[in-house]
Amino acid sequence: MTEYVDHIIREMKSGNRKKSDGKSFTKSTIECYKTFRHVLKMYERESKVKLKWRDIDKKFYLQFIQWNEKRGVSINYTGRLIKDLQTIIRTPAYRLVSIYNVSSETFSAS
Repeated sequence: MTEYVDHIIREMKSGNRKKSDGKSFTKSTIECYKTFRHVLKMYERESKVKLKWRDIDKKFYLQFIQWNEKRGVSINYTGRLIKDLQTIIRTPAYRLVSIYNVSSETFSAS
């Protein structure tokens, strides 16, 4: 999973990945994704897991929120991280691994 985030970041930096309006991503957006990658790697290290696509489900969502609460980060910051994850899940390359039946609806509040 983190390898794919690395791939997205490389594509954003090189200009090979564009926003839906055809414009390049800003440096600040790329920095947000780097931060997300860092936090995801921290979660893997502290949880002693290596996340795979099939691991991204409601159970992960709840554990990730709880882990962030224990770290003392704000709920708004955690929400931003979840939003970044949702964006990654919606990317076209993710659809190649749709056999794991993960979708952005996994992260709804219901």
